Amino acid sequence: MAVGPRATPKRVMTFWTHKSVLEGKEATGFLADFASAKIARQVGSAYAAELHGALLSIDCSVDIDKLYEQILHGTSARVYVYRPGDLRKPKAHVTDNKGLFDAVQNEKPKKGQNEKRQAAWYQVLYDELQDQNVKVFWVNNNYMTADGLTKLSTAGARVDLVIELIQKCKLRITYCTQSGRRELHELKELKAQAPLRKQYWTGAERI
Repeated sequence: MAVGPRATPKRVMTFWTHKSVLEGKEATGFLADFASAKIARQVGSAYAAELHGALLSIDCSVDIDKLYEQILHGTSARVYVYRPGDLRKPKAHVTDNKGLFDAVQNEKPKKGQNEKRQAAWYQVLYDELQDQNVKVFWVNNNYMTADGLTKLSTAGARVDLVIELIQKCKLRITYCTQSGRRELHELKELKAQAPLRKQYWTGAERI
């Protein structure tokens, strides 16, 4: 499918926090940078848009890390650039696109994602993840904080998460195993069963 230039939301939130968040723990952190805009770009699919967005997000993270290295430790840009990936500060990239998350587990893109431009973007992203010591996490749309920068709460965005993060400065990556729609569906089923369970146990106590 060929798609011409169109306005695509770009939303990136970069946080500075303790590396314990990579283990699923809650840590204190603060919003170091953010970007919220609609940019015109040529993409062939939602996967391509997420791929391009991931590259922009990694660039933001690296720029912040480089800035703090220069200010706090006096590290020159030349030394930083040539530093091996395993010696760089660990970073996390959180995405709500399952296709992108599954794809970056392999060095080569899977069949069906091998369009030339996408393949080039993918290779750049994969190399960046390795060189910059970045670990990728997938969360469903119920936990994607950055959506609150370009979407309304009526469209499903968790604007409350953005406000909570800025006010409390507490971060934790939620490990998701199913889609946001499926998660909400199961939650509704549990709420619907709750009155029945209460009635059942009340009857049992009387007996």
